[in-house]
Amino acid sequence: MYAIFAYGGMETVSGVTDSMKDPEKYFPRGLLIGAAFTICSYALTILMAGFTVNYHRDIARDGVNIGNMTYVIFHQLGTAL
Repeated sequence: MYAIFAYGGMETVSGVTDSMKDPEKYFPRGLLIGAAFTICSYALTILMAGFTVNYHRDIARDGVNIGNMTYVIFHQLGTAL
């Protein structure tokens, strides 16, 4: 679900295509590179979080809910790194 918001500003970028050199070639290439970078970043973050978060110790405890689970996970990831 969060991956949808990663492309929230893509429609604003299309306004600069008129000032690009050969936009038919470079604009789609830039979109594909951006999509690949986003997918790799998400996959790497999920993999790193999977290595650093212990479900029973970090997630399944009092005070952790859906609203703050992301903060708990990234806190553990930052502590581990």
